Amino acid sequence: MLPQQCHNNVHTYAKADPTGESKVVPGWWKRGDVFVLHSVVLSRDLLHCVTPHADGEPILFAPDPAIAWADADQVLRDGQSFPTIVRNEPEAVIAKAKKARDALLAGADLGSVTFPF
Repeated sequence: MLPQQCHNNVHTYAKADPTGESKVVPGWWKRGDVFVLHSVVLSRDLLHCVTPHADGEPILFAPDPAIAWADADQVLRDGQSFPTIVRNEPEAVIAKAKKARDALLAGADLGSVTFPF
C-alpha cells in the first residue's frame, strides 16, 4: 500500500479480498483543524486504514454515508462534486489569514507573522 493513495489502496484491498467481504468506506480524517477526504476498509464489522501515514498514530475517522464513488476517479457527495479538504471553523481561518496578509502588506517581517494553515 502506498502513502497518500488511500482511495486506490482500499479499492485494491477490497478487490483482492478472497472472501469478498471487505467494503470501501469513504469519510473524513480529522488532522488538526482540517478534515481530509479519506477512505478505509470495512471488514468483519471493523474499520481499517490500510494506508501508511508518517506518524503511525491511530486516525480520527468519521464515515460519511453521503459520499459515493461515481467511478474510479470521481467521488461525489449527495450527487455533487465537493472539496476534498475542509477546515474546522472556516470563518476564523479566513479572518486570521486576512490579518496575516494585512500585516505583511504593512511591512511586517515574514518571521513575525503567524499563519493559520
